[in-house]
Amino acid sequence: MLSLAADVLEEVTGKPPVRVRMGGTEPCAELFQRELGIPTLFYSFSTSDEQYHAPNEFFRLERFDQGLMAWALLLARLAEPSADRIMAGR
Repeated sequence: MLSLAADVLEEVTGKPPVRVRMGGTEPCAELFQRELGIPTLFYSFSTSDEQYHAPNEFFRLERFDQGLMAWALLLARLAEPSADRIMAGR
């Protein structure tokens, strides 16, 4: 699923995505995996200059639009028959 998500992000932004691991702020991902067997994917569209989690935090509207497009494309691609092979790891 990560490679499919990366393809979608590159299509939407025109640049290859940067993969990062998230930790303490999102413990629900581990809970979903452990208890429900549901893999969790987070897309982040904030950039470091937007001062996320700071008093002067802001978010560019074009990032919001990119996020909507990326999620819509990812969900559409996951619904395609070839996505079954991706999810099965083949």
